[in-house]
Amino acid sequence: MTGADQAYCVYRGEGDRWWPRLRIVFAKLLGIALILSVSTSNVSADKEAGITTSHGYAVFGKLKYGRDWTHFDYTNPNAPKGGTYRYAMFGSYDSMNYFAVLGSAPFLLTFIYDSLMQRALDEPASYYGLVAESISYPKDFAWAEFRMRPQARFQDGKPIRPEDVIFTVEAFRGLVAPAYRRIAQSIAKVEKTGPHSVRVTFVMKDNPTMPSIVAQMPILPAHFYKGKDFAKPTLEPPLASGAYKVGKFAAGRWIALDRVKDYWAKDLPINKGRYNFDVIRHDYYRDAAMINNVFLNGQSDV
Repeated sequence: MTGADQAYCVYRGEGDRWWPRLRIVFAKLLGIALILSVSTSNVSADKEAGITTSHGYAVFGKLKYGRDWTHFDYTNPNAPKGGTYRYAMFGSYDSMNYFAVLGSAPFLLTFIYDSLMQRALDEPASYYGLVAESISYPKDFAWAEFRMRPQARFQDGKPIRPEDVIFTVEAFRGLVAPAYRRIAQSIAKVEKTGPHSVRVTFVMKDNPTMPSIVAQMPILPAHFYKGKDFAKPTLEPPLASGAYKVGKFAAGRWIALDRVKDYWAKDLPINKGRYNFDVIRHDYYRDAAMINNVFLNGQSDV
């Protein structure tokens, strides 16, 4: 009997016992192959859909800083902290509601609110995550989805949630300053897509500036404004989430911001080397000559 005949006899004689096992193994391998093919097709579908997910967003061109960046090139991460910065302002103020049409609020309040992303000062139009750790968007820029950092907090310790982003957009549809109303007018829909994610659908497509408009929108605490008239002027210090909070002030005369020592985002790359003064103070004057004299007398730093 030749070797081929022996192999044939082994196949015919032993096959009745091991063939069923071989079929089971073959079936399992086929199942794995199908799973892999489905997974591969999902990845391809995402690529075909043109969904981009990144730690930053460039309106045009490419981001300067990669995912592993540590700080902006124009900041000193080891800068000392302390001291007071004093600035002479022209005019006055009668409200702490920075967003309402009625009343006049201090410009200094822009420093107390965190946004989903912040702009880099050494790039034409690039934004990096602050409250949002990443942004996703399609080729046609019809929407933008932000994944928010779980550790993001307001200054009272409560987390910044997708609901707060939704509240902010809806609040900006009311009687607010035109700059903020335009943000709401550019948004068709805003919805929560997960415990820490929110998707904003825009009223127009193929406009790469749309994501940046929402990215730098200040986020307001829904729980703080519950039961309050958002459009009403008030001297009640607002609750925010930024590196500074309202300290002492004399309405219409001066206002000071105190640095938040336990600021939740102080160690993020976007904030390294920034917000170094312990106190930022603006004094208000109604005479330009007086402002010059205040500076010459050393009572104003700029």
